[in-house]
Amino acid sequence: MPRASGTLPAHYAPRTPLELVAAPAFEFRLRTLLELGKPFAVLALRARPASLAARPDVAWIEAGRDAADYAHKLYARLRELDALRTERLLVERPPQAAEWEAILDRLARAAHAQGLHRAAE
Repeated sequence: MPRASGTLPAHYAPRTPLELVAAPAFEFRLRTLLELGKPFAVLALRARPASLAARPDVAWIEAGRDAADYAHKLYARLRELDALRTERLLVERPPQAAEWEAILDRLARAAHAQGLHRAAE
């Protein structure tokens, strides 16, 4: 019996490898990707650091900390970043809270498709 697409572990995956990284490891992973020197895109809860203002190889969307707004714009933002055809899509993992559960599930499924889920860090 086929399962519904929303129940599959790898549902909601962009073409660009998506890496979901917990907040404590986010800064480290960001520095690591910068050192590699390849273009990447970021979907973060925080604003783009001033130190990255002059970096055209880093696309950045500040998604904010409002869960309802984040959820409403999530797929549009993922499509926008995916269309840039960068090497990696780095996503800052939202907090573990009831209002973020559905968002975390969608992001985990997108990251699961590439085996790049780092939520435990």
